[in-house]
Amino acid sequence: MEEMRHLELVDGDEGRMCVNMEWGAFGDDGALDDIRTEFDREIDAGSLNPGKQL
Repeated sequence: MEEMRHLELVDGDEGRMCVNMEWGAFGDDGALDDIRTEFDREIDAGSLNPGKQL
């Protein structure tokens, strides 16, 4: 949750908004391979979609 006053792209200053920080398919093409750690690879291997949703 983020305070509305901190959101530059939204009109209004009162209240809060949920900001989705998901990266989606970013990295599916191997763009993140150079910065992935052994822990990233281990978690990915045990996921429902290995090699996807990095």
